[in-house]
Amino acid sequence: MHEKYVPELRKDNKPAGFIEYAPGEQAWRAVHADGYEGLTILRTHQCPYLEVATQNIIEAAEKVGVQPKIMHIQDRSQLMELSPTPYGVFHVICNGELISYHRLTARSFAKNLSMLYAKS
Repeated sequence: MHEKYVPELRKDNKPAGFIEYAPGEQAWRAVHADGYEGLTILRTHQCPYLEVATQNIIEAAEKVGVQPKIMHIQDRSQLMELSPTPYGVFHVICNGELISYHRLTARSFAKNLSMLYAKS
């Protein structure tokens, strides 16, 4: 009878040898988080829906009194360096913390952003 294979796990609970397509979030924080003060939108021009997603973040930020910085990712090497997740086309970062990598409505994001800034 064969023993059941149990993969060795790394400290981050991913299997040993797991290949990440972008730096892991912890590694990303160690390298980049200090460079993101305030609200930053990382985005590409890959998907037409990202225009709406970006506008929703800008609208929400204005309601809370925050001016977001928008960084347009131009190529694969920039995406691999800057993206905190494998879903590299859209990220919202607040004071070095990844807070979204998908589209949110302006209303829901304004609510979340208000709570974040109330904590600081």
